[in-house]
Amino acid sequence: MKTSIQFINHASVIVSDKKTSVLSDPWYTGDAFHKGWNLVHETERQDIEKLLNNVTHIWISHEHPDHFSPQFFLDKNIKKILLKNRVKILFQETKDKRVKKFLEKQGYICIEVNDGKYFELSNEVKIKIIKFGYIDSSLIIKTPQEKILNLNDCPLNNKEEIEIFKKKHGSFDILLSQFSYAAWKGGKDNSEYRKIAAKEKINTLVNQYKILDCKYAVPFASFIYFSNSLNNYMNDHINNPVDLYNKIKNEINVIIMSPNEKQNLKDLTQNPESINF
Repeated sequence: MKTSIQFINHASVIVSDKKTSVLSDPWYTGDAFHKGWNLVHETERQDIEKLLNNVTHIWISHEHPDHFSPQFFLDKNIKKILLKNRVKILFQETKDKRVKKFLEKQGYICIEVNDGKYFELSNEVKIKIIKFGYIDSSLIIKTPQEKILNLNDCPLNNKEEIEIFKKKHGSFDILLSQFSYAAWKGGKDNSEYRKIAAKEKINTLVNQYKILDCKYAVPFASFIYFSNSLNNYMNDHINNPVDLYNKIKNEINVIIMSPNEKQNLKDLTQNPESINF
């Protein structure tokens, strides 16, 4: 059975087979972080509603608003589709149950998955959620043919940490990982700090790919720009997809996807139109 991946926006992808379709981190419109971030490309309303009709599960990686967007789950039309289709929301195990309580108050089915243990979505697909630090989590999706690691922006940075992760969780076919800096990186005059941070992100992506024995890397979770007058200077050295691709295409098998692009995981290829986009 073929498994496909569809890139939607920022940190949101859908991994699907015939029975199961797992959507990650739906944030498609509007700003985040007190009008500090905006999406490079917003997803059209009709595209959002169309894709949701085929979703069986939604995984939320963590509570940052570019990953967990409350307005998405409160939207009347979206809510109607998700409730009608009994879409299950997957989240990491927590003590306060805050996200679970919020979602259940709206009528959603929310499942907190035990940290580091496989959870079956169907006879063919199982997942594992791995907590990182205080707030983050990553997702492993395992099918009979593929093993996918969605790291979003988890802090799996130095080689020693990646080696430890590999010993616990093994190798992967597909890696989804952040490709540019997101946190504050110095004041207006400290551009050198941002240059270093951007380079470190590229090195981290390459190390993750190589140490985890990946076949493909799909950079994502950085399709934003700093949009407030107080932070827009930080756009000066962010890694853009084209530059990233050109820097690492001869070192790792990297695939840049454009919004709504869908491919089979067995034969991922770089679409030139995605680079143009």
